[in-house]
Amino acid sequence: MNRVLQFARKRFVCGCHDGYYFDGVKYMSDIKKQMLFEHTYPVAASAFGRNDVAIKKDVYEHLASANHFSIIMNDNKGIAFRLWDFIPIDKVNDVLYLAGMCVHKDYQGKGIGKCLLELVLQSDGYRQIHSVDQICALPPCKYIVFRTQNPIMKRCFEAFVGEEIYPRFGEDVPSDIVAAASVVVNSLGDSLDSSMISRGVYGKSLYGDEVSVRSTPVSVFSAINVANGDAVYCVWRR
Repeated sequence: MNRVLQFARKRFVCGCHDGYYFDGVKYMSDIKKQMLFEHTYPVAASAFGRNDVAIKKDVYEHLASANHFSIIMNDNKGIAFRLWDFIPIDKVNDVLYLAGMCVHKDYQGKGIGKCLLELVLQSDGYRQIHSVDQICALPPCKYIVFRTQNPIMKRCFEAFVGEEIYPRFGEDVPSDIVAAASVVVNSLGDSLDSSMISRGVYGKSLYGDEVSVRSTPVSVFSAINVANGDAVYCVWRR
């Protein structure tokens, strides 16, 4: 077993694969972060079809700033991972921010992404109270937020939760949804327009082309400039 996996807080099973859950990744030593990166980067390179300095930097920065991280392994190699965080609204209530997920192209469509999301939602009810610096049972987060350039990610999440999430084409975005997204936007130093679009946040297309957006029926994604790095903030109120 890779040495860094011994520091996982929890081991779990995802289908026929082993999974490992870590918390406080951003507080790990640089050596441990690098070990995790060596398993994580090949997954992202495969998922995005890119192998360049920019994506290496992006993956490492996401990993180095993550509080919560899980990875699925097969034959001692990473095949999928997810990053997430709880961003405080007040002393007790948080927004659950899904910071990123990748599944190696050879393992997509096998339910691994669903397995990782289920793990995140399980961790939701057991997290830290910011005012007293301790971990205990709390009510699940009312709002779950993620940003993406890819409408497929939004549709997959909607299939998982069984309902359409915001933004919804042709509907005004409720003020509480905007407020929940703004908690994450402010934490990350992003900006947000009235359509829930963050302009230029990624600086470029993460996917190398715009096929998935252009082939999508009319939606908020039709209004983003993928090449410019625009992304949509998506919010589920439960």
